[in-house]
Amino acid sequence: MYNDARLLDAYFHLGRPPDSKLNIHSRIAWRLVRSFSYMIKLQTASNALSVLSARDKWSLLFVVAFYVFIAVAVSSLGWVDGWSLIYVDTMTPPLADLRTVQGALISLESGVDPYLENPGDPWGRTVNYPAIWLFIAKIFALDVEANFIAFVSTYIAIFLGGVAYLLYRFPSWGLALVAISGAVLMGIERGNNDLLIFSIVLTALVTSNRGMRVGLIICASILKLYPIAAGVALFSRFENSKALLWRVRYALIASVSFLFYFVIFFNELILGVGNTHTAGAMSYGSGVLAFLSNERLPSLPMSLAMINSALAASIALMFMFRERIATMIGITDRGISTDTLRESMFLVGALIYVITFFAGSSWDYRMVYCILTVPYALSIGNARFRLIYMAIILMALNQFLLVGVLGTIGGVVNIAGKTALMMVLSSVLVIRLPSLLLPKWLGGPQEQA
Repeated sequence: MYNDARLLDAYFHLGRPPDSKLNIHSRIAWRLVRSFSYMIKLQTASNALSVLSARDKWSLLFVVAFYVFIAVAVSSLGWVDGWSLIYVDTMTPPLADLRTVQGALISLESGVDPYLENPGDPWGRTVNYPAIWLFIAKIFALDVEANFIAFVSTYIAIFLGGVAYLLYRFPSWGLALVAISGAVLMGIERGNNDLLIFSIVLTALVTSNRGMRVGLIICASILKLYPIAAGVALFSRFENSKALLWRVRYALIASVSFLFYFVIFFNELILGVGNTHTAGAMSYGSGVLAFLSNERLPSLPMSLAMINSALAASIALMFMFRERIATMIGITDRGISTDTLRESMFLVGALIYVITFFAGSSWDYRMVYCILTVPYALSIGNARFRLIYMAIILMALNQFLLVGVLGTIGGVVNIAGKTALMMVLSSVLVIRLPSLLLPKWLGGPQEQA
């Protein structure tokens, strides 16, 4: 006769091996109970996933319907009136941002340097893109209007396809709301080439081919400078010598290629950065904070250096207390694999936002990379953190809506959200980056047993 008490105890501690003192009948019964329990657990998990899919699959359909609505509104009401329905500020002629490149071809034909003067642009804006874009404009003959519309429409469609892929892969209403936020809509309305860079970076993150990943990151960094931050995707944990060797090899290739490009086009890059102008509204960054503080509080002048110093000091403080912050948020820099798409996307999106924030000022459409941070943020176990993060990112990415509904108060909420987003992203970066970049034999975090 077998011991019923021990069998019940085994039932409630199924992960524990059966006691060897139990007779053969007890051990068989225990294994049957464990198998049955696993079947129940698997069925419960399957049902939960089915419910989740049934609920969250509508997020993708909602986003698709939203953009179909925009297309219908713009085609039927016109460019200005169609976008105005959803509180998006417009510029005409449409797809205004890349028209600096289109106009540059006209200026070059007139013998004018578009980095110094660009009469071909409808607004007379000088070129602020790397010189590679002038070659692209010549190849695709973007001075022809039909070619220009087709070119910009193509990369907008590719971008929306990338967003649809993310919603299919990581369905959630939080991601859906970010995908239709004002910053994303501004990028589409302007036809900004950040949408193309986003698609290249996303492809680099998704692909499993190491060479292609390096090539795409180099390509994105040549088209715009800041995607070099996506190079973090080249580094997972240094698990063994072979992994270290190929990471170093590809990192060197990427660095040399980028530096070679930087040297060749140094003057154009410097002029392009200097030609980039932003406003207090529809922008983010330390330069925007300095501008607004000097405008609203002239008695307390603040410089860009002062703002950046304060932000850097705050990040240094977070690094000192990163373990406590990790506990509060619900993540840790130990025992978590960094070879996941969610985390790679988060690191790249967060780094681009933080780097461009420190750089001074950027138009809101550059926050499109924050889309990449949402799947990982929503996978963190702390429900309070998830709620706070979604509130902050929606405040940061919806300047048009907030100002349109709340006026000046909405603008204040938006600036506060952008600053808070920078600090929250930095807090996660100081936790995760050390375990990503440092090999264990150089003092990086060790795996938990």
